[in-house]
Amino acid sequence: VRTIKSLETSIGQSPPQRSDQVALGHLLTTCALFEYRLGQYELAQANLKRSMDILRPLNEARILVESITFLGVVMILTGNFDKALELFSEGLERATEVGDRFFAAMCLTEKVNVALMVGKTENAYERLQSAVAEWRIIGDPRFTAFTLNILSQSALILGRYDEARTALEESVAL
Repeated sequence: VRTIKSLETSIGQSPPQRSDQVALGHLLTTCALFEYRLGQYELAQANLKRSMDILRPLNEARILVESITFLGVVMILTGNFDKALELFSEGLERATEVGDRFFAAMCLTEKVNVALMVGKTENAYERLQSAVAEWRIIGDPRFTAFTLNILSQSALILGRYDEARTALEESVAL
């Protein structure tokens, strides 16, 4: 928080340096992650929106995609599924543009997850299979397991009980 205040002071004085603005945007996102984990969703949302307001005009897609993605997660937790879908769509597009496989996979996973939450099941199973494959390539067992869990829910909806069990067993093993 002290670093954020220091950067705000620095930016507020002379013409702001781009590096200070980028650093502030990134720090606001990082701070919002702590707030989100503490259940302070309103504060996290405010800091993520502020981060996005700083980063959008700077065209800092690599850092902006983090703010977009995490605001999408906060939107899920506060029940704003339409906004979450919008953010994950934008995040997926931006992450793909800059070649950020981690955030592209995260946005794809969460986009399909939210779609399932609101009853939009069309192509969910296939999109989740793609997301699982991407997490395996990335090598992140935690998000592979998370996505396998969602894949199992999609399989259940389709009546693919053996595939649901296989996905869940692998998720538990990870």
